[in-house]
Amino acid sequence: MARVSKKVSAAQREAENAPHRIWKTAIYARLSDFDDVLRDTESLEVQISYIKEYINHRDDLMLLDVFADKRCTGMNFDRPEFERLLKALQERKIDCIVVKDFSRLGRNFVETGQYLEQVFPLFGVRFIAINDNYDSLNSQSRDGMLVPIKSMINEMYSKDLSQKIQSCFRSKEARGEIYTPVPFGYKRNQQNHLVLDEEVSDVVMRIFLWKKSGIQTDKS
Repeated sequence: MARVSKKVSAAQREAENAPHRIWKTAIYARLSDFDDVLRDTESLEVQISYIKEYINHRDDLMLLDVFADKRCTGMNFDRPEFERLLKALQERKIDCIVVKDFSRLGRNFVETGQYLEQVFPLFGVRFIAINDNYDSLNSQSRDGMLVPIKSMINEMYSKDLSQKIQSCFRSKEARGEIYTPVPFGYKRNQQNHLVLDEEVSDVVMRIFLWKKSGIQTDKS
């Protein structure tokens, strides 16, 4: 991972050496499509509730805002709520970020490392990953191998998960099963196959005949 500049190190040291302070804290939570498909334990509500409970037991953290990205991959940082979080950091409204674990911040080894080692320290921002027992205010957390190892594992997990989900979808397609929203005029049977919905078949037939006769949709 990239080396921390002297300017960055100075900003971090200033934060560490400050007297007991109340940190202006933000929660960051993220949920990807993969998380949504595979499990409910990573829901945004669960993540946020878990972090709030942690903050409530800390006398040095004051929660000011919650940032939550849904259906956003961890392999890049092009996320609307994360962009809003960065703006809050730049405006000095927030100086501490708390996440459930490193994977919620990101699964891209290089970019995640840049935020942890360069961007956040540059703004004097404290970063806490609860389940990874990581606190950037603790020099032992920063100097160890935990961050690069965790980041590499998270990136590998994301790629492996993507391959498994794609394989699962291909298997469903081969069996004739459907995993996408059911189009109008069809319904799922007990085998998860598409079958005609007789109750609306007359509507579908009228739509087909209208289209065949040249009737155009209203684009106004």
